[in-house]
Amino acid sequence: DFVPADFVAAAIVQIATAPLWGRTYWLTAGDEALSIGQMIECGQPFARQLGRDLNDLTLMPPSDVRRDILPNLPTRLKERVEVLTGLSSVMATPRAFPSDLQTFLAPHLEVTRERLEACLAANIRFWGYKNGCCFGTDRMPAL
Repeated sequence: DFVPADFVAAAIVQIATAPLWGRTYWLTAGDEALSIGQMIECGQPFARQLGRDLNDLTLMPPSDVRRDILPNLPTRLKERVEVLTGLSSVMATPRAFPSDLQTFLAPHLEVTRERLEACLAANIRFWGYKNGCCFGTDRMPAL
């Protein structure tokens, strides 16, 4: 689950203005969250421009990564992958996280799958720009 930082910032401003102490706020996409498959589909055009195919990815449960992959990695990479598998153990769930986000946003900032896909694509373009892979353009991508 991910949401644009400006959405989270807008929600935090609203919460900080009138906090309900002791309450947990879920600033997530909720039912609009992209699945791993949708994220992969969104990244596929960029991967193909780099000569890669995301359909070749093998998705594994974190427990399998710990058992089959981690023991064979160099120490530094192993530490990084351990952090990621720890995060994925919490984040990888078949159900959407609850969400309070939309209640704090102006109507023009509606959380939708289409908006999340556009945000992910913009982030991939920005990553490409910062890493010398401009995906068909030599300019900074419009965000």
